[in-house]
Amino acid sequence: MYAHFPDVQTIAEESTAFCWSEQASLCRGLGFEMKWMMGWMHDTLDYFGKDPVHRKYAHERITFSTVYAFTENFMLPFSHDEVVHGKGSLLARMPGDEWQKFANLRLLYLYMFTHPGTKCLFMGNEIAQSAENSVLVYLRKGNDQVNDVLVVLNTTPVPRHAWRIGLPNEGKWKIVFNSDDPFYYGSGLVAEQIVISEEIFWHGRAQSGLMTLPPLGGLVLKTTGE
Repeated sequence: MYAHFPDVQTIAEESTAFCWSEQASLCRGLGFEMKWMMGWMHDTLDYFGKDPVHRKYAHERITFSTVYAFTENFMLPFSHDEVVHGKGSLLARMPGDEWQKFANLRLLYLYMFTHPGTKCLFMGNEIAQSAENSVLVYLRKGNDQVNDVLVVLNTTPVPRHAWRIGLPNEGKWKIVFNSDDPFYYGSGLVAEQIVISEEIFWHGRAQSGLMTLPPLGGLVLKTTGE
C-alpha cells in the first residue's frame, strides 16, 4: 500500500501485546504505520475517573505507559468505544461538581497532548452543552447572509416565552417555517413573528433577540435585510 500510495496512514486497532505491528520487515510485522495505545486509554480514563482523594492509590495507571511508550509508533486514542452504550461523554465521566469536571477534563487533555505518541480525539470528546431546557439553536449558511437560515428547536412540551437567542447579525429576522403551525395540526401558539436584534451579547454573538418558542416546535428564520 505504501509503495503505491506513500501519503496514506494505516493504523492498527489492536489491543494485545503483539510487538512491532507497524514494522513490515521486523518480527513478522503487519505493516501498519501506527498502533492504537489501547492500554494507555483504559488506564488513563480509569485514573481520571477516580475521585482525586483515591488517585494516590492508582498512580501505576499513569506511570505504566512510560515503560513501553517508545517501543512502537503509538497513537493515543480516546475512541468512540469509550462514549457509547450509556458511558456518556468524557466530561460526564469526570468526578466532582461542574467546575471540577471541566478542570479534570482540561487536565486530562493536557496530559494526553504532552504524552509520547500521536494524538487522536474521537467522538465524545467534545464538550457539549448539558442544555437543561433542551433548546437547540443553530445556523445553516447559504451563499450569503440573506440566504442564511437560523433554526430554533424546542424539544420539550413547555412553551418558552421571551426566550433570548444569539443572532449572527443585526436587523430583523422573520419566521419562514413553524412546525407548530395549525396548518400542520400544531398548537398555533406562535403566530407570524419578527425577531428584532438588540446589541446584547448572547450565545457568543454581539446581537441577540427575544422570541416565543412553541412547545415541541421548530422554527426557521431568515433575515429580512432591514
